[in-house]
Amino acid sequence: MATALDELLSDVLIDAPRCSEPVASRALRDACIQFYKLSHIKRVELTAIDVLADTAAYALTNPAGYQIHELHDAELEEAPMFITTKAELDMDWPTVARELVMSMGETNPNVPDSSKHWRYYTQDRPGAVFMATPNRVQLVGKPTTAFNDSLILTVSVYPTLDVTEIEDDWIFEGHNRAIVEGALATVLSQARKAWSDPKAAAEHQEEFEVLTEKARGSMIASNRGSQTQTLRVKPSCL
Repeated sequence: MATALDELLSDVLIDAPRCSEPVASRALRDACIQFYKLSHIKRVELTAIDVLADTAAYALTNPAGYQIHELHDAELEEAPMFITTKAELDMDWPTVARELVMSMGETNPNVPDSSKHWRYYTQDRPGAVFMATPNRVQLVGKPTTAFNDSLILTVSVYPTLDVTEIEDDWIFEGHNRAIVEGALATVLSQARKAWSDPKAAAEHQEEFEVLTEKARGSMIASNRGSQTQTLRVKPSCL
Protein backbone atom coordinates (compact mmCIF):
# COMPACT_ATOMS: atom_id res chain seq x y z
CA MET A 1 0.00 0.00 0.00
CA ALA A 2 1.47 3.36 -1.07
CA THR A 3 2.13 6.10 1.49
CA ALA A 4 2.23 9.78 0.53
CA LEU A 5 5.56 11.52 1.06
CA ASP A 6 3.67 14.39 2.66
CA GLU A 7 2.95 12.07 5.57
CA LEU A 8 6.51 12.98 6.58
CA LEU A 9 5.95 16.73 6.46
CA SER A 10 5.40 17.05 10.21
CA ASP A 11 8.73 15.28 10.84
CA VAL A 12 10.51 17.90 8.73
CA LEU A 13 8.64 20.92 10.03
CA ILE A 14 9.20 20.04 13.68
CA ASP A 15 12.94 20.68 13.12
CA ALA A 16 12.39 23.49 10.61
CA PRO A 17 9.23 25.18 11.96
CA ARG A 18 9.58 28.34 9.88
CA CYS A 19 9.88 26.46 6.61
CA SER A 20 6.85 26.53 4.30
CA GLU A 21 5.09 23.27 3.47
CA PRO A 22 5.72 23.53 -0.31
CA VAL A 23 9.46 23.91 0.27
CA ALA A 24 9.50 20.99 2.71
CA SER A 25 7.45 18.87 0.30
CA ARG A 26 9.92 19.47 -2.54
CA ALA A 27 12.80 18.63 -0.21
CA LEU A 28 11.14 15.32 0.71
CA ARG A 29 10.73 14.48 -2.97
CA ASP A 30 14.37 15.24 -3.73
CA ALA A 31 15.59 13.32 -0.67
CA CYS A 32 13.44 10.34 -1.63
CA ILE A 33 14.94 10.21 -5.13
CA GLN A 34 18.47 10.60 -3.78
CA PHE A 35 17.92 7.88 -1.18
CA TYR A 36 16.77 5.40 -3.83
CA LYS A 37 19.71 6.29 -6.06
CA LEU A 38 22.38 5.93 -3.41
CA SER A 39 21.00 2.92 -1.57
CA HIS A 40 19.78 0.90 -4.58
CA ILE A 41 16.97 -0.02 -2.23
CA LYS A 42 14.43 -0.94 -4.90
CA ARG A 43 15.48 -3.69 -7.29
CA VAL A 44 13.28 -5.20 -9.94
CA GLU A 45 13.61 -8.16 -12.26
CA LEU A 46 12.63 -7.21 -15.78
CA THR A 47 10.68 -9.43 -18.12
CA ALA A 48 12.85 -12.02 -19.86
CA ILE A 49 14.44 -10.73 -23.05
CA ASP A 50 14.55 -12.58 -26.36
CA VAL A 51 18.21 -12.65 -27.43
CA LEU A 52 18.60 -12.42 -31.19
CA ALA A 53 21.50 -13.74 -33.23
CA ASP A 54 23.93 -11.01 -34.31
CA THR A 55 22.23 -8.48 -32.00
CA ALA A 56 24.20 -7.25 -29.01
CA ALA A 57 22.27 -4.18 -27.80
CA TYR A 58 18.82 -4.15 -26.16
CA ALA A 59 16.70 -1.18 -25.05
CA LEU A 60 15.07 -1.22 -21.62
CA THR A 61 11.79 0.53 -20.89
CA ASN A 62 11.45 2.30 -17.55
CA PRO A 63 8.83 0.87 -15.18
CA ALA A 64 5.94 3.29 -14.63
CA GLY A 65 7.00 5.97 -12.18
CA TYR A 66 10.65 4.91 -12.10
CA GLN A 67 13.95 5.39 -13.89
CA ILE A 68 16.30 2.43 -14.32
CA HIS A 69 19.54 3.17 -12.48
CA GLU A 70 22.06 0.32 -12.44
CA LEU A 71 22.40 -3.31 -13.47
CA HIS A 72 22.98 -5.71 -10.57
CA ASP A 73 22.41 -9.25 -11.85
CA ALA A 74 22.18 -10.90 -15.24
CA GLU A 75 21.47 -14.46 -16.32
CA LEU A 76 21.32 -16.10 -19.71
CA GLU A 77 19.64 -19.51 -19.83
CA GLU A 78 19.87 -19.58 -16.00
CA ALA A 79 23.66 -19.15 -16.11
CA PRO A 80 25.08 -16.10 -14.33
CA MET A 81 26.65 -13.50 -16.58
CA PHE A 82 29.79 -11.48 -15.96
CA ILE A 83 28.83 -7.82 -15.45
CA THR A 84 31.43 -5.41 -16.74
CA THR A 85 31.68 -1.83 -17.96
CA LYS A 86 32.63 -0.22 -21.24
CA ALA A 87 35.55 1.44 -19.47
CA GLU A 88 36.93 -1.95 -18.37
CA LEU A 89 36.51 -3.35 -21.86
CA ASP A 90 38.22 -0.40 -23.52
CA MET A 91 41.06 -0.36 -20.99
CA ASP A 92 42.03 -4.05 -20.95
CA TRP A 93 39.85 -6.19 -23.18
CA PRO A 94 42.25 -9.20 -23.45
CA THR A 95 42.31 -9.61 -19.65
CA VAL A 96 38.55 -9.22 -19.34
CA ALA A 97 38.02 -11.73 -22.15
CA ARG A 98 40.31 -14.27 -20.50
CA GLU A 99 38.50 -13.96 -17.18
CA LEU A 100 35.16 -14.15 -18.96
CA VAL A 101 35.92 -17.34 -20.87
CA MET A 102 37.54 -19.02 -17.87
CA SER A 103 34.51 -18.16 -15.72
CA MET A 104 32.36 -20.06 -18.19
CA GLY A 105 34.30 -23.23 -17.46
CA GLU A 106 35.99 -23.54 -20.85
CA THR A 107 39.51 -24.96 -21.03
CA ASN A 108 42.25 -23.53 -23.24
CA PRO A 109 40.23 -20.41 -23.91
CA ASN A 110 40.74 -18.77 -27.28
CA VAL A 111 41.31 -15.23 -26.10
CA PRO A 112 40.79 -12.65 -28.86
CA ASP A 113 43.80 -10.94 -30.39
CA SER A 114 44.50 -7.77 -28.42
CA SER A 115 44.58 -5.84 -31.69
CA LYS A 116 40.90 -6.59 -32.25
CA HIS A 117 38.23 -4.44 -30.64
CA TRP A 118 35.93 -6.14 -28.10
CA ARG A 119 32.92 -5.19 -30.23
CA TYR A 120 33.95 -7.82 -32.79
CA TYR A 121 34.09 -10.66 -30.27
CA THR A 122 31.35 -13.27 -30.85
CA GLN A 123 30.09 -16.21 -28.79
CA ASP A 124 27.41 -18.82 -29.22
CA ARG A 125 26.16 -17.89 -25.75
CA PRO A 126 27.38 -14.48 -24.55
CA GLY A 127 28.87 -14.54 -21.09
CA ALA A 128 29.14 -10.84 -20.30
CA VAL A 129 26.93 -7.77 -20.32
CA PHE A 130 27.26 -4.09 -19.50
CA MET A 131 24.89 -1.16 -19.15
CA ALA A 132 25.72 1.23 -21.96
CA THR A 133 23.16 3.76 -20.69
CA PRO A 134 20.49 3.47 -17.98
CA ASN A 135 18.10 2.26 -20.69
CA ARG A 136 20.34 0.07 -22.82
CA VAL A 137 22.37 -3.06 -22.17
CA GLN A 138 24.93 -4.63 -24.46
CA LEU A 139 26.07 -8.23 -24.60
CA VAL A 140 29.73 -9.22 -24.94
CA GLY A 141 30.43 -11.04 -27.23
CA LYS A 142 27.81 -10.68 -29.85
CA PRO A 143 25.55 -13.79 -29.88
CA THR A 144 25.68 -16.14 -32.84
CA THR A 145 22.60 -18.02 -31.64
CA ALA A 146 19.10 -16.85 -30.65
CA PHE A 147 17.68 -17.55 -27.18
CA ASN A 148 14.00 -17.01 -26.48
CA ASP A 149 12.94 -15.44 -23.15
CA SER A 150 16.33 -16.26 -21.71
CA LEU A 151 18.08 -13.05 -20.66
CA ILE A 152 17.05 -12.04 -17.14
CA LEU A 153 18.17 -8.68 -15.75
CA THR A 154 17.83 -7.32 -12.23
CA VAL A 155 18.16 -3.56 -11.98
CA SER A 156 17.84 -0.90 -9.32
CA VAL A 157 15.41 1.94 -9.97
CA TYR A 158 14.58 5.32 -8.47
CA PRO A 159 11.39 7.41 -8.58
CA THR A 160 10.87 10.05 -11.26
CA LEU A 161 10.65 13.77 -10.47
CA ASP A 162 6.87 13.69 -10.09
CA VAL A 163 7.02 11.22 -7.20
CA THR A 164 4.43 11.91 -4.50
CA GLU A 165 4.38 8.60 -2.65
CA ILE A 166 6.38 5.53 -1.67
CA GLU A 167 4.60 2.47 -2.96
CA ASP A 168 6.46 -0.14 -0.90
CA ASP A 169 5.46 -0.36 2.75
CA TRP A 170 8.76 -1.98 3.71
CA ILE A 171 10.71 0.95 2.30
CA PHE A 172 8.53 3.58 3.96
CA GLU A 173 8.44 1.84 7.31
CA GLY A 174 12.10 0.91 7.36
CA HIS A 175 13.71 3.97 5.80
CA ASN A 176 11.46 7.02 6.20
CA ARG A 177 13.89 8.50 8.70
CA ALA A 178 16.64 8.62 6.08
CA ILE A 179 14.36 10.56 3.74
CA VAL A 180 13.42 13.00 6.50
CA GLU A 181 17.11 13.54 7.33
CA GLY A 182 17.86 14.21 3.67
CA ALA A 183 15.00 16.68 3.42
CA LEU A 184 16.14 18.52 6.54
CA ALA A 185 19.68 18.72 5.17
CA THR A 186 18.31 20.38 2.03
CA VAL A 187 15.91 22.75 3.78
CA LEU A 188 18.28 23.93 6.50
CA SER A 189 21.17 24.48 4.05
CA GLN A 190 19.20 27.01 2.01
CA ALA A 191 20.90 30.39 2.32
CA ARG A 192 19.27 33.53 3.64
CA LYS A 193 16.01 31.88 4.68
CA ALA A 194 14.20 32.27 7.97
CA TRP A 195 14.84 28.59 8.64
CA SER A 196 18.51 28.50 7.54
CA ASP A 197 20.83 26.57 9.89
CA PRO A 198 24.06 25.42 8.17
CA LYS A 199 25.38 23.60 11.22
CA ALA A 200 22.20 21.58 11.71
CA ALA A 201 22.05 20.97 7.94
CA ALA A 202 25.51 19.38 8.03
CA GLU A 203 24.46 17.14 10.92
CA HIS A 204 21.33 16.00 9.11
CA GLN A 205 23.34 15.39 5.92
CA GLU A 206 25.75 13.20 7.84
CA GLU A 207 22.88 11.20 9.32
CA PHE A 208 21.28 10.87 5.89
CA GLU A 209 24.51 9.44 4.51
CA VAL A 210 24.88 7.01 7.42
CA LEU A 211 21.31 5.71 7.08
CA THR A 212 21.58 5.50 3.31
CA GLU A 213 24.82 3.54 3.46
CA LYS A 214 23.26 1.21 6.03
CA ALA A 215 20.34 0.58 3.68
CA ARG A 216 22.73 -0.04 0.79
CA GLY A 217 24.71 -2.48 2.89
CA SER A 218 21.59 -4.41 3.79
CA MET A 219 20.68 -4.76 0.11
CA ILE A 220 24.15 -6.01 -0.77
CA ALA A 221 24.02 -8.52 2.07
CA SER A 222 20.62 -9.79 0.98
CA ASN A 223 21.94 -10.37 -2.58
CA ARG A 224 18.59 -9.65 -4.22
CA GLY A 225 16.69 -11.34 -1.39
CA SER A 226 12.94 -11.18 -1.02
CA GLN A 227 12.67 -7.51 -1.93
CA THR A 228 13.31 -8.02 -5.67
CA GLN A 229 10.13 -7.56 -7.66
CA THR A 230 9.24 -8.71 -11.16
CA LEU A 231 7.94 -6.00 -13.47
CA ARG A 232 6.35 -6.78 -16.81
CA VAL A 233 8.35 -4.32 -18.86
CA LYS A 234 9.32 -5.70 -22.26
CA PRO A 235 12.75 -4.64 -23.55
CA SER A 236 13.45 -4.43 -27.27
CA CYS A 237 16.50 -5.00 -29.41
CA LEU A 238 18.24 -2.05 -31.02
